Amino acid sequence: MSVNWIQSLKFVKKSWDWVGLVEFQGSTVDVASKCFDPKGGRNGDSPQPRLVTKIERSVLKAMDNHDRDLSTIALALGDLYNQHWRPPRGRKLSSGDLKEELKLTKINLAQGVTRDQYQIIFADPHDRFRSYIPQSEIDHGKIISIFLDTPRDSNSELLLPYLGAMQHAALPAEEATKRMAEKVPLTKQTKRFKWIEPLSYNAKRAQWTGVIRFQRKRLEIDVESPKEDSPESWAEKHLSRILACVVPATKEVAHQLTELYNDAWIEDRELSVTAVQRRIQLDSINLNREESWEMCFTDGDLFGGHKIIVNMDVSGEVTFVLYG
Repeated sequence: MSVNWIQSLKFVKKSWDWVGLVEFQGSTVDVASKCFDPKGGRNGDSPQPRLVTKIERSVLKAMDNHDRDLSTIALALGDLYNQHWRPPRGRKLSSGDLKEELKLTKINLAQGVTRDQYQIIFADPHDRFRSYIPQSEIDHGKIISIFLDTPRDSNSELLLPYLGAMQHAALPAEEATKRMAEKVPLTKQTKRFKWIEPLSYNAKRAQWTGVIRFQRKRLEIDVESPKEDSPESWAEKHLSRILACVVPATKEVAHQLTELYNDAWIEDRELSVTAVQRRIQLDSINLNREESWEMCFTDGDLFGGHKIIVNMDVSGEVTFVLYG
């Protein structure tokens, strides 16, 4: 299978996306891919050939897996419809019926080019879900979510939600497995550390702050906890386990950042994962009681001075954003 472009990729400054139209199963499907940087992958209003190849590769993956994914999506949304959306005395909707009705309308590669992750969006021609938009997120070939997105008006503002909120369909356990759970789990291992500056409440920042020595450097620790709380005990216990996971978590982030840099931020030559890992530096860790935490890295001048905010939880899932 190859990509049949009906409309070639063009840059849309308002949304900062590459957008185009492809033909799939006799219908027209929108394709959108986020452009992270005006220098990266651009040649005027057209993407560089290398970026086109990467986008086409991700689009082909979505198309190749479409029938398989739609079977799971239709089954989950069918159950959701029969439980919450079926009119009184209306007939139950089979997954087979819904599979025939749902039509792929958009492939959103907001991060798909760099992380093998994409979103597929469907039309609901019979308005089964009252203008809500059926869609699914795919990560490394696995469906990680199926949901009805809140519709928006012409000004892109959220409309009042039906049944109270966006609704997610329950997935089978094997489909809901997080990709990173086996790579960077929060283990029972601990790592010793020493406070250089003990935790104290910072009224201006409305949080507790302190400094430890880690990897021969000063590392700021921020704790989200009320002033009247005394978080030292649980923070130290939590932090000693987190520090044991910093190295593998940093390696995973370096893999993701290397793909992002080489796709969108590259200046003169591609960098290896090892080179990126050496450039980024852990600057601070933010703790809370929700068994998740945030690590802040300096970017080593790779991403225009943006801070790299890395989020990780006890399941081992690692995500990041560029901030500031």
